Amino acid sequence: MGIMKEINELVENCISEFFHLNESARIQHAEDLIFWEGSKGALRSVKSIMDLNRGGHKNLTIKWDGSPAVIFGRNTMGQFILTDKGGFTVKSYDGKSKSGEELERMFLNRGNVQEKSDEYKKFAREMRNLFPIFESAVPKDFRGYFKGDLLYLTKPPIIDGNFVFTPNVVTYRVSTISDLGKGIEESKCAVVIHRKMDETGNEYPLKDTKIFQGNDLLVIPPVTVISPPNINVNGITDILNLIKSNASSIDSMLDSKTISSIKLSDLPEVFYSYINSKVDTGMDKLGSDFFKWLNESTKVSDIKKRKISEYLSSHKNGFISMWKIISEIIELKDEIISQLENQESPVKATIGTHKGGEGYVLSHPHGDIKFVSRSGFSAANRSLRRESSLNEGGNVFKSKTGIDTIRINRSDVEPTVRWLEYITGLDLLNNMLGTTGKNSTSGDLDLAVDEVKISKEKMIDILTKWAIKNAVNPAEYIKKSGDSVHFKTPINGHSKNGFVQTDFMFGDSNWLRWSMKGGKDNSKYKGMHRHVLLASIAKYKNLRWSYKNGIVDRESGVTVTKDPDRIAKILLGDDAESSDLDYFETILDKIKNNPNYEKIVSDARETLIRYGIEF
Repeated sequence: MGIMKEINELVENCISEFFHLNESARIQHAEDLIFWEGSKGALRSVKSIMDLNRGGHKNLTIKWDGSPAVIFGRNTMGQFILTDKGGFTVKSYDGKSKSGEELERMFLNRGNVQEKSDEYKKFAREMRNLFPIFESAVPKDFRGYFKGDLLYLTKPPIIDGNFVFTPNVVTYRVSTISDLGKGIEESKCAVVIHRKMDETGNEYPLKDTKIFQGNDLLVIPPVTVISPPNINVNGITDILNLIKSNASSIDSMLDSKTISSIKLSDLPEVFYSYINSKVDTGMDKLGSDFFKWLNESTKVSDIKKRKISEYLSSHKNGFISMWKIISEIIELKDEIISQLENQESPVKATIGTHKGGEGYVLSHPHGDIKFVSRSGFSAANRSLRRESSLNEGGNVFKSKTGIDTIRINRSDVEPTVRWLEYITGLDLLNNMLGTTGKNSTSGDLDLAVDEVKISKEKMIDILTKWAIKNAVNPAEYIKKSGDSVHFKTPINGHSKNGFVQTDFMFGDSNWLRWSMKGGKDNSKYKGMHRHVLLASIAKYKNLRWSYKNGIVDRESGVTVTKDPDRIAKILLGDDAESSDLDYFETILDKIKNNPNYEKIVSDARETLIRYGIEF
């Protein structure tokens, strides 16, 4: 009680003088509050965590991972509108679609692309069909908009007594006998709403999900945590003492007037960008590599880099203690999330084979707080959104002694692949990807498998039978991840030669042979680097590049085209051909004279420099 009283007093004393948060501001991670609110933000985070086992858990709701994002509602004239974020804000055309036909046309006319895939056309039709369902759900006297994410466009299937759907990264399983399950049963589609909006885009919290009419559109109500988590009181005490003893130095470093006067008002955003970058490289030792990251960043000017370094050198204690506090809050938060994910709940979430979803949102009068595991969901999400950053080293098969596979010599590639053809019955020699068999050694064997001819499950069954026949444990030889099946392959078919990792990559094998081209002989640029560059160019054009799906609409996630010549013209210009996309160097040659070159490649530069690749 003494700890809680002390935290309450510290926080409440500063609320009136400090918290003037804009309701439209993004929801912050618990550990990030310190960037914008200083020591008081850290205290608010600590108090919120402590309150969770004192009834505060009832304000903690599941954070749904939906896609695509939609905006819908009625304008000042009462006309119904359904669109997405791009359509709502675009200036070059009217994206506020007032009919299903207009909505379909908006999607089909995007991106200056003449050819659309069948999948993309199907998505546009489905969005057209959703229009009357959404329109009927919004009362005619309502004015304003709702901002949210679709969870499913058609009622999901029932598997083992649960409705199962995967709108984005997370797969959800909802018990059919739960209240939410009964709502799904009566629905045709579902949306989770994050905020209300007015005509100019100002956002407000949605306080009543019962305003919607009918059952066809299920507006997901808040799903709260059932039981309070156990709180590490000793951990709370440690963080509190750390905040109290370093509050003045932290607040001095983050003082808004001071940093504004020296034109560093965006310092909190710089810290935020850094901590997000750590999702990719590991969340340990926060702050220790900040200056290395800063110096390598292409999004911070050299002048600002010097200013930041000089300023923080005079605030060493504040800087060091801030990252210690953040690390302690992350540890406490992740432990709570782990407990919550193991509670009984009508909604179960998984990412691949891993338990857990996007996390939770804590409703707070001074600004909602995200309880999301950056090392869990955030890392998985960023990894899946960066499909092109493929790992070219064989490191799937690990034991207590290290990696169980080795690099394979070029002379051993063909006989090993022929052995794989023998045990699988597949044409693999003609479906080698990237630099497999081209370089003097390879870290793994990347082989395309036509998913129409054989499923991942059938491949696993074939390899399992081989393992059993040869008296080895299938679990130690066969792994599955995403679109691939991994096999610890005896080189030349004999274990005495050691093992190489084989990655059977399922999809359209003809497409994969093109999209998964490796680097030029003796070039420092690998196939992975080519993917990163393509992703950077696609992002500049408000698209996404996917090694498996081609050019993808950034808003809807639906494939636009997989035609290499069309992709070349979309990304590189009307005079480009598919051969211009063959290698990192050929792509650069095609865009180097573009007046927007630096903007086009900025994301690629920032990513590749972490791997020591500069261009």
